[in-house]
Amino acid sequence: MLAAWASLFALGLVDNARGPIFPDILKDFGLSDTKGSFFFFAASLASLTHNLIFHRFLSHARPVRLVGVYTLIMGAGAALMSLAQTYELILTAASLFGVGVGGLGVGMNAAVQAAPAAYRGRALGILHSMYGVSSLLAPLIVSEFVSSGWRNVLLALSAPSFLVGAVVLYRSIISPVESLKPARGLPQSRIVKPALEILDAPDSPAKSPKVWTTQQQRATWFAAALVALLVIAEISISSRLVLLARRDWGISAESVGHWLAAYFAAMTFSRLALGLFKFRLSPRRILFFAMGFGFPFLLFAFLPLGLPSEIRLTALIGFGIPIAMGYPLAMTRFAEVFEGRTQAVTSLCLIFQSAGAMAMHFTLGWGADIYGLPLILGVVSCGALLGAFVSFWAMERAVLRGESAIP
Repeated sequence: MLAAWASLFALGLVDNARGPIFPDILKDFGLSDTKGSFFFFAASLASLTHNLIFHRFLSHARPVRLVGVYTLIMGAGAALMSLAQTYELILTAASLFGVGVGGLGVGMNAAVQAAPAAYRGRALGILHSMYGVSSLLAPLIVSEFVSSGWRNVLLALSAPSFLVGAVVLYRSIISPVESLKPARGLPQSRIVKPALEILDAPDSPAKSPKVWTTQQQRATWFAAALVALLVIAEISISSRLVLLARRDWGISAESVGHWLAAYFAAMTFSRLALGLFKFRLSPRRILFFAMGFGFPFLLFAFLPLGLPSEIRLTALIGFGIPIAMGYPLAMTRFAEVFEGRTQAVTSLCLIFQSAGAMAMHFTLGWGADIYGLPLILGVVSCGALLGAFVSFWAMERAVLRGESAIP
């Protein structure tokens, strides 16, 4: 588990540095927003494609070795991005980075599942915390050393990936305990299999519903759409906040990193609150209210109300609090609704999420060139949140109908 925690910390540093350096990449290579969007698009496409093609290898590889190897690949992709002299090479390096992120996600999930059941929840909590800490540090580091150039900052932030990857891989070789292969059929061995194949069989016969109705099958698609749209609403802001603040709202390059760090801090605080405090409301109701409270913040940020840039940015930071609750609350609700098939639904969510992220990044780039970034970002983030709300309602309705159809 220490390997997964350290690797996710390294991932958070590099992953959350891409947003702050994105304006400088556009400027250095003279890119339009549409062409620049492939900086994010390439990584998402490579991650999804790699996991689907190599799912058999990922299914049966040693979890710790997966973490070590793919952390090194992720670091190599980030380092090559910093050294690339043409945009085509940057896209190639971004694809390599995406491969590392995709394989690392499988390895970390496998490592968590291999832990004793009594400690899995705590292990997942620490994973989220490690990523949260590194997501706070990345924009602060970029803004602090922005004068030295984005290439040097990105190269420095890739160093922890090489260190962690090398140590983890070395320990996986010399430690026979950590190198044991997971048993065939463990949940993590199915995390990246095609979702339609997984949905044909329950995760555990003992926990699966006696009858899996057509309505309940339909509910899985709404569930996957819910998660994908929640993630799109979240990362549409985090990936473009620095570009929006610097280019359209007149915030200096030195201070904009602090605003992005505050956005991640709000999200981290929100998720920690879910784990530390016991709420009287059910996860279903909290998720409902969280999505509803997200709209006013987005409207304050993007409607042409003549508000100062600082007020708009504060509204986006406030949006981080309800949107951060979406993913963990949705997963908690899935465990209640789908029981033994939760793992299958999660796999479908990953496919929807990756495909949705690719579509989102291209739409933001293309729309920014035509309509301007503030307008298209407001439309995409609000549309994603509205779509998540509709998907949540449809999922609950389908589940209710499905349960009433069970004899």
